[in-house]
Amino acid sequence: MVSVLVLLPGISHSLMANSGIVPALIAGNTIILKPSEYTSLTQKMVVDLLNEAGLPDGVANLLIGGGDVGKMLIDESIDLAWFTGSTRVGQEIYEKCGKKFIKALLEMGGSSPGIIFADADLDLTMDNLYWGRFLNCGQVCTAIKRLFVEKPVYQKVVKLFVEKLKTVKVGNPLDEDTDVGPLVSRKQLEALKVQVKDAISKGARVEIGGKQPIDKRLQKGNYFEPTVLTNIKPSMKVFNEEVFGPVLPIIPFRNEEEAVKLANNTEYGLSAEVYTTNIEKGERVAKQINAGTVAINTDNFFKPECPFGGCKKSGMGREYGEIGMKEFSQVKLIAVVKP
Repeated sequence: MVSVLVLLPGISHSLMANSGIVPALIAGNTIILKPSEYTSLTQKMVVDLLNEAGLPDGVANLLIGGGDVGKMLIDESIDLAWFTGSTRVGQEIYEKCGKKFIKALLEMGGSSPGIIFADADLDLTMDNLYWGRFLNCGQVCTAIKRLFVEKPVYQKVVKLFVEKLKTVKVGNPLDEDTDVGPLVSRKQLEALKVQVKDAISKGARVEIGGKQPIDKRLQKGNYFEPTVLTNIKPSMKVFNEEVFGPVLPIIPFRNEEEAVKLANNTEYGLSAEVYTTNIEKGERVAKQINAGTVAINTDNFFKPECPFGGCKKSGMGREYGEIGMKEFSQVKLIAVVKP
């Protein structure tokens, strides 16, 4: 039995907690969960339910607080750290774990590319990509953050997205007819505004959105209109940084080779999506994209039996499936020679 520290970021939910807690417990470990300071109640409910179910005292533990609490816990007597959050914080955790010579499982930032080929089924593609970008107000680590579209259908895809977003209602998430709610914090809103402003200053065109809602009821909240940007350049923040909010840059490409080059032009490697009716081409492109998961003709692919995780600055290690279970285990050989 070892002690596993589970650390979650500025926005998280029970599914994210369970992907670290459950396999760690099944493997026979004790856990300490430090949830996001912004979304702590859902994680508290998870630990409360585990303890109510009859776990022995001290097996599942919860400690609520900010980043200072996480830093303190890393310095305690733990054997493994599991973290989901930003690349910057993940690198700090990895450095500390390296000095302590303990294992770190890191699921960090992402700037997932989506690729639409001209032969794609656009009815299926547009519905998938809308949810793949704007679900949870765009605050999903695997969300499509850069969309590359083959030139023959580029203008049509831009037009379809604009038409779709004209029908989307931004508002209080407690209202039944709300489609897009607020960002998790004022800090996140300000970061998004800086990224969009940078793109506009460098020549990006706002096809729709690009600002906070004009509705006075929403101006005090962390709301931002669903946004489509075109005329994108690689020097823009929206291209080379993780955009954690309802903003989608759309970039044209000429051929398969250029699509792969653009998709891989990032320091991240969490996930990607490819849309085409030619499955052979889809698989060929998927094999060339540097990402832990590449989905063909679907979005945000999660299955409990399938390993999930990233490469490059999106992290290391895997969650889910047999591979994910083994991450929380130590392989041990006991050799016996009978006398």
